[in-house]
Amino acid sequence: MPGHRLQAQFHDPGMGFTALEESGDYKNTVRIIDEPDYTVELDPSAPEADVKRTAKEALKIYGRIDVLVNNAGYFKPGAVEELRPKDIHAQYQMNVFGPIAIIQALLPSFHAQGYGHILNISSMAGFVRQSFIGAYNSSKAALDLFSETLALEVAPFGVVLRGSTSRS
Repeated sequence: MPGHRLQAQFHDPGMGFTALEESGDYKNTVRIIDEPDYTVELDPSAPEADVKRTAKEALKIYGRIDVLVNNAGYFKPGAVEELRPKDIHAQYQMNVFGPIAIIQALLPSFHAQGYGHILNISSMAGFVRQSFIGAYNSSKAALDLFSETLALEVAPFGVVLRGSTSRS
């Protein structure tokens, strides 16, 4: 579900809602529904320093972020032996390392608030084997296991983490 549709689904007219929203160029946009003219772009494949700076900017603008939805994804089909290393890296960067960087950038604010929710949108591809999408399958499996493990670490701090295909 694109960020703007998720935003509309959960928006309470009396509350601001900040969402990370996918756009066609694999960038995410942080925007508040009550102030649609102001956006902050966040590219999950950007260097970690840029992700941290953008998260800090969003926190400064909106005061807090209560829910993080990692919904971006990248898919490049091909036999594992034929995929170029840069294609495999791009899938892992977008599907695993990007969400981890965003989570790491926002976790300190969730800890300070004493609460927060993280939803990592994954894919059944993390559990189902198929030919010619090995890099994608393994990147989604990595995100799923990362989500399950991190959920255990952050629960004592009032942070709830769910993966969309979580087995738990």
